Amino acid sequence: MARAWLPPLALLLAYGVAFAARALGTGLLVFDDHPGQIYRLWHVTTGGAAPWAWNPGWWTGYPELQFYPPGFAYAGALLHLGTLGVVSIETAYRTLLWLAYLLPGLTAFLALARLTGSGWLALPGAFLALAFAGGTSGVEGGVRTGMVGARLASWLAVPIVAAIVLLHPAELPAAVVLLALAALVAVPRVARLATAGVMLALAAAVTAFWWLPLLFRLAHTRALAWGDPPALGGFGALLALVALLALRRARTAGPAALVVALFPWAMAIVTLIDWGVLEPLGLRWLPANRVVDGAWIAVILAAGLGWSSLQGWTFRRSPVLLGL
Repeated sequence: MARAWLPPLALLLAYGVAFAARALGTGLLVFDDHPGQIYRLWHVTTGGAAPWAWNPGWWTGYPELQFYPPGFAYAGALLHLGTLGVVSIETAYRTLLWLAYLLPGLTAFLALARLTGSGWLALPGAFLALAFAGGTSGVEGGVRTGMVGARLASWLAVPIVAAIVLLHPAELPAAVVLLALAALVAVPRVARLATAGVMLALAAAVTAFWWLPLLFRLAHTRALAWGDPPALGGFGALLALVALLALRRARTAGPAALVVALFPWAMAIVTLIDWGVLEPLGLRWLPANRVVDGAWIAVILAAGLGWSSLQGWTFRRSPVLLGL
């Protein structure tokens, strides 16, 4: 990490920690989905990793396990057991809750800073990723309500795609699209696509213990979300317009920038197909108003990259001012 990135990163962290301290506090949250999440974490630490060891009535595709895939509980159990119990179950849960809030902003900052070459130019997009509450997996749903797995995000292909499936499968389309785009812009393209296919196959095999029984019990499943269909809105339209600037920036900024620039438009197509074609056919297991969360993150990243291109037009000598 470049030393020049530290001041804007510190500013982002200061806001994030202040917000989390006020909104989440240091005590255990015991409302909405939080009791169910901590109960599942307790199940893993006392009954073992196998889902059928927790409660047989919650396995073989029962909707409760569909809403609460075991990935978040596994992460908490690793933190608790990996410290030989020094970190209690309650502390492990609160730690992961804070990380679920902070990680989208931090990872967006690192990605955009690397693409733009400036921590200050990365700050607007990172702040939006941190504070984004417009989607069902944002701050309100993903942290305050307790759908924590839906907000967690990371890198590295096979284990991370597997982790996404086990944390919240509605984010899987975004992961697959991102992996496919990365393979398409790489050289040699055919070999990269084959590698991406192997990675996805391995991730599917690693997570089959959860999704395969669910697949055989589709009659017991129901939608992972509720509410209105995806909508753009005024602020979303403004972000999309700024994201268009990323296509201009990507022409000279290399393959990684091209992936980021194309990502939101590919996800828009996926979301529209889900909403307009698959859901009317009765395939509602990954509803569009959840899949769109991945599209929003893609728009934010592309808008962060597109915004950085304005530096050459308005604030050529002051990326700090542009970032603020």
